[in-house]
Amino acid sequence: MCTWCAYTGKNPAAPLLRERGKMIEGLWSGVFTGMATLDNGKIYSGKMRGTSVDWDKRFDINDFPGTTGLWHSRTGGFGDDDRAHPFVTSDGEVALISQGFPGVFAGEPQKAYIRYGEMLMEQNWKFPSAKTEDPSGKYPRLFGKWNVHMSEITATTVAYFYSQGMDPLSAVQKTFSELPEEAASVIIFRQHPGKLFYANTNQSVVAARDADGIMMSVTSLAFPGRRMQQLPVNSCGMLSPDEIIIRKLSDRYVVDETIPDGLEETFLNTLAEIQPAGLANICDKGLKAKFAKGVMQCCAISTYRTMENLLKEKKIIAETGINTEFNWRNTKFTKA
Repeated sequence: MCTWCAYTGKNPAAPLLRERGKMIEGLWSGVFTGMATLDNGKIYSGKMRGTSVDWDKRFDINDFPGTTGLWHSRTGGFGDDDRAHPFVTSDGEVALISQGFPGVFAGEPQKAYIRYGEMLMEQNWKFPSAKTEDPSGKYPRLFGKWNVHMSEITATTVAYFYSQGMDPLSAVQKTFSELPEEAASVIIFRQHPGKLFYANTNQSVVAARDADGIMMSVTSLAFPGRRMQQLPVNSCGMLSPDEIIIRKLSDRYVVDETIPDGLEETFLNTLAEIQPAGLANICDKGLKAKFAKGVMQCCAISTYRTMENLLKEKKIIAETGINTEFNWRNTKFTKA
């Protein structure tokens, strides 16, 4: 899982995204860091393996102009800078950030990603994340040789459908219907400034709009004090300061949106056993047991909402620090 935020509006995107991104870094992320902005028909991108502190040392925020952009922090795992988000397609048309996991589609996505990835390679689309080694064993292996990050295949598939004449939202809808994964992604198009396109298959996505623009994130902690809108599971859409369009994503995604009782109690009981604990541990060792296995249920959304409510009620305390052994920015919770 990862954390991200996106913005489009009147203000420079990069400083805002860096500030808001740091507020949620470490919740379910904190190892890889990246940003992309759009200005004057060009996408500017910088990403690396490292925390936001490392990112600040390598990149100059002034090199990311524009009022539309994406920020992303990824969990640990195999990979160098090329495995970080955002993924910018080799034609320079599309940038994508995503968070999620195969979920109930584990096993199935590999086939679709390999099919599309090999087709795109044959048409000379480039994949900088392609490596011959993959100790994790979880990435699609193209032509029996190249392990490519799934999100880079997704981004490039969006760009491919767009290059074939589809409008941006249709290209997003088509791609995320073809490549199944329990994920939430945001996409910007070089030729469509001022617009954020998204797809959500059973993850947490919230949006907040004011007079200056609109921001999206996986959690309302990215914009404290603002009124937020939870975007539907199994949906895609376009958000701009002036307009919001939301469509059903696909009939293949059936989500049981029932929220079990007792999540706050389970969260606190889990903390009592293993505190301090990260959000991933609290979810995996506590909250997941409340949800049925083998079906799509709103576990990620429930985890975020429960955490946010407990923080608001001051029943838990969050502290973010650096794991010096792995250089990982990690937020841990304790009972208040």
